[in-house]
Amino acid sequence: MSKLCKSCGMEMPDEARFCTECGNGEFVEAAAAAQPQFVEGDNPSVAYGDSSPYTGEPANAQPQFVQQPQFVEQPAQQPVFDGRPMQQPYGQQPNLYGPAPAQQTQFINGQGAQPQFVNGAQPQYQQPYGQPYGQPYGAPYAYGAAPAKKSNKKLWIAIIAIVLVLGLAAVALFVWPGFLNKKGVEGKWINDRTGFALEFKGDKATVSSDTTESVTEYNFTRDGDNITLEKDGEFLDYIVKVIGDALTLYYEDDGVSFPETYTRDGAGRPEGRDIVGRWGNDDINEFIIDDNTIREIGEDADGAYDITYDYTREGDKLTITEQLNPENTKVRVYEVEDGELTLRDEDGNVTATFNEKGASELLVASYGGMDGTWLNDVGKEFVIKDGTLTSSANGRTYTLTLDGDNFILALPGENYTEEYTFEYDGAKIYLYWPESGGLAATLTRKMPAAPDVPQSELFGKWISVNDPDEYFVFNADGTGVYWDEDFTYTFTSGGFELKNSYGTYPYSYKIEDNILTLTDEDSDESYDYYREGTTPPAAEVDEYILGRWIDDYGIELNIYADGSGDYGGGKISVSTHNGMLYWVDLDKDNTFYYTYELKDGVLIVRDDDNGGISYFKRPGAEAEPDVTLADLVGSWQTDDGYAMVITSDGYLTMSGDGTKYKIEINGDKMRLYIEYSEYDETTRFLLSGDDLKFLEDDGEIISIYHRQKQ
Repeated sequence: MSKLCKSCGMEMPDEARFCTECGNGEFVEAAAAAQPQFVEGDNPSVAYGDSSPYTGEPANAQPQFVQQPQFVEQPAQQPVFDGRPMQQPYGQQPNLYGPAPAQQTQFINGQGAQPQFVNGAQPQYQQPYGQPYGQPYGAPYAYGAAPAKKSNKKLWIAIIAIVLVLGLAAVALFVWPGFLNKKGVEGKWINDRTGFALEFKGDKATVSSDTTESVTEYNFTRDGDNITLEKDGEFLDYIVKVIGDALTLYYEDDGVSFPETYTRDGAGRPEGRDIVGRWGNDDINEFIIDDNTIREIGEDADGAYDITYDYTREGDKLTITEQLNPENTKVRVYEVEDGELTLRDEDGNVTATFNEKGASELLVASYGGMDGTWLNDVGKEFVIKDGTLTSSANGRTYTLTLDGDNFILALPGENYTEEYTFEYDGAKIYLYWPESGGLAATLTRKMPAAPDVPQSELFGKWISVNDPDEYFVFNADGTGVYWDEDFTYTFTSGGFELKNSYGTYPYSYKIEDNILTLTDEDSDESYDYYREGTTPPAAEVDEYILGRWIDDYGIELNIYADGSGDYGGGKISVSTHNGMLYWVDLDKDNTFYYTYELKDGVLIVRDDDNGGISYFKRPGAEAEPDVTLADLVGSWQTDDGYAMVITSDGYLTMSGDGTKYKIEINGDKMRLYIEYSEYDETTRFLLSGDDLKFLEDDGEIISIYHRQKQ
């Protein structure tokens, strides 16, 4: 005997446990299934509380709503209005042989006349009680199977397939490393700080620098916002953020996250990104600027602090608000130039100055090591190459040994060693005294600055701001004229190379307000020219050098605000710009270019071409009396513990290694040499009370020794 599925009506064998069409596990015998199936609660012949003869369930159960949109055989229902049965007129009978009765309409909440559907199904048509639709009234009931329910199996399979495809796509796009995740960083990016290139291609990342001719390749993986670069078993971990043509890598140092910015090759640097990075100064340990926050970490008299600010930017104006104290809001105008960030209040007063600080290992690697040319704070060059350091200050070459964080210099064949601890970020070398930890020197890598103007802006004639007879002409075909001398030039990454009959000269340049500033990369001197046809700039004179001066030979120098002056009775004109002093001898019609500096009230003027230095003091300034050997005899010691003894027989002995030097005094110069040795060096010195100061030629203090009382 067969049975029918109670849900879809599919005929199944007696031993079936579930319906193979719809999966339902409830069945009825075929004979019973032929009976009309009533929706519970709708049988008018069953009294309230009685059981239905068809289901065995109480007749007052809730109606069973059919879920699928299909026709369901229902027992005849009486129209309902306002919740009460409406009796048909007396004697009215259903249509015996005609078409199906008209669809009854049920008002919903007394509003409208829309047909009442069962859970979205088609309209339910009324039929005579106990009679199948369309069967003549009183005719024998033809028992048969309930109409088969349409199968949704294929629909469900399609839905499940779509969901699986979408899920796999989401995983591929956002979870699987290397699928589309890498696409956001694929390509070539230029570091905003140094100009080196970082290129992501497949599973490789390449770091290259045209300036240092260094190329380093890493294995590259990415997992979400995390990227890892691996080389020779060493791993560099970063968090990456890409917005349009701007990429930021965040690296961690001592638990603090620092941003490093890049711009997609060929795209313009997004506005405002010049301040994003890691900054510092003597007062603030760290000043970390992201795209919309500033974190300040440091220590003051009250102890350590760590403050985060929100900021908005409008042009060069920053509105800075402390997160935990919104009432603390400041407006600052910023400027970034040559790796220095300057903040001013709205009146133009400088409130803070910061220098670029620190670097990720990736940036350090871009330089390809320490080899190269370095400058100290006063512009002296030091060349590091193949384990040696050559100083332009004294022309000597030292062996250089790096041992951990120790920076050790030694003179071959001589008993002379200097030792420092150091930090290196690729662009700078910081040297510290090993005992006190004080900063001894800062060496900055010498790199040509890339021009910040289109090359075509250089074309044309430029006239010297100091001498109208001096001029440059740059033609678009790579030829030019300086004075009456022809030359050719080619653009480089940092400026251009000029070639004439005398040699090849590298220059960097910038153009601002029709003023061309050329910097000779060999001498590091800068010269200004104005574009022909524009108004030449008025001569400017540093207000701090105005007035009367006396040089070491007693010759008087007068400089006036309009740029006129006299020196030793001869008429001169002077102007200053970018640390340069332009000096014109009006009597002989000669122009001279000097660098100048004010230090401790002394005007120091240098002729870098010939190595000459002149010192000017204000009239009335006390001249230091000549120092003799007798004035220096005794024991001396620095704050760092270095000690020496000067004896009346003219010897200086260092207590540390016992090195003994012969000394000679000549004015403010002390000659130190080792007898029967190549070591021979002359140094400026100044005796001030019980302090003996050793100086660079420009007045920079090298070291200070204090007289030790007997």
